Amino acid sequence: LHIIQGAELPYIIALNKVDKPEANIERVKQQLAEQKVLLEGWGGSTPAIPLSAKTGDGIDALLEMIVLFSDLHKETLTAVYDTDALGTIIESHVDTGEGPVATMLIQAGVLKPNAVLAVDDLFYGKARALRDFQGKIIRAGTPGMPVKIVGLKLAPAVGDVVRVVQDMKTLDRKTRTREIEKTQLATSITRPRSGDEEKGVKVLNLIIRADVAGSLEAIILALEQRSHPQAKVRIVQKGLGAITESDVTFAQTTDAAIVGFSVEPTEAAAEMAREKHISMKTYRIIYDLLKDIEATLTALLAPRVEHVDVGKVQVLKIFKQEKKGLVVGGKMLDGIVRTQNLVTIQRQGETIGKGELMELRVGQQVVHEVTKGAECGFRLKTDVQVHEHDVLLVYKEESHARTLADR
Repeated sequence: LHIIQGAELPYIIALNKVDKPEANIERVKQQLAEQKVLLEGWGGSTPAIPLSAKTGDGIDALLEMIVLFSDLHKETLTAVYDTDALGTIIESHVDTGEGPVATMLIQAGVLKPNAVLAVDDLFYGKARALRDFQGKIIRAGTPGMPVKIVGLKLAPAVGDVVRVVQDMKTLDRKTRTREIEKTQLATSITRPRSGDEEKGVKVLNLIIRADVAGSLEAIILALEQRSHPQAKVRIVQKGLGAITESDVTFAQTTDAAIVGFSVEPTEAAAEMAREKHISMKTYRIIYDLLKDIEATLTALLAPRVEHVDVGKVQVLKIFKQEKKGLVVGGKMLDGIVRTQNLVTIQRQGETIGKGELMELRVGQQVVHEVTKGAECGFRLKTDVQVHEHDVLLVYKEESHARTLADR
């Protein structure tokens, strides 16, 4: 919005999803007014068209307004034809028969077959064939036209800006430079790892490959929702298409696991992953992928330790001092105590230390537990000096597996 306003470009507001019961058009108009967007009827001239892409309501009105705007502003909104083609990717996937395929909305220039295409100075292949929105082969794509491109080497991401390149030599040199930067990035991701481990956070590094951009985005969003303060997913690389050897190399460098959705590894990549013991798994159902990642994150969580009080003992007599504790006689005031229970040692109501019950005796007989009211002897492992009349609060620690829902 700021870019449009700064360039003083005319624009239309499309208010979508008005079919929803909670839709509040006036509230949205108020929010637009707060951003200095003055609509027709609100003291301005910017048109706002309510519509529903689901039901089709308002679509004709929007199209009519676009045609009207194109006539009113044809002097200022004319696309440049005499330049290398440039456009934005609005859909991208890997087809089993055609390989990487992308739909580009052309914004400038004329796109023709066999044009060399690049994203951020990286070679993405040639436009071997062009198709229109009906799937028909076309000889050229012009500004404003969505064009399906077949023959790419790599599948660009939705939102990537693709341009036609004339100088392949310059592009190749820049591509090699970018590959070096990519290797350096892998090193920087793992050494150090942004301090997460120092904060006690366990990190699962992932490389994700999917067949289409929509699936990739859905998986990433779902993984973000499964984060935990003590365990999280870090996506070190993502992309469309088959899992390749470079993915395996990157996984080894970043200590990452590889997951694929509706894609398979190349034979070379699968063999390389086995040799290097890289975790790699592919899925056809997103739920199964998320379930496995959730189980892995859960396994990284430290168990929740619960303190459970089980009894109380009063010290009656100190029989023997030992190197790592002492032998004590006492009386059970409450509960049931067992061998290897833990104790908090109190003197006149104040805690002076902790210990562990190593052996219990009733008379001369070794027993595993003593109940309320009984007198007993026990070997107490502790670093503090215990006196007669001290009270031992006996407890045990129970470990419980945690889930991602536990905070």
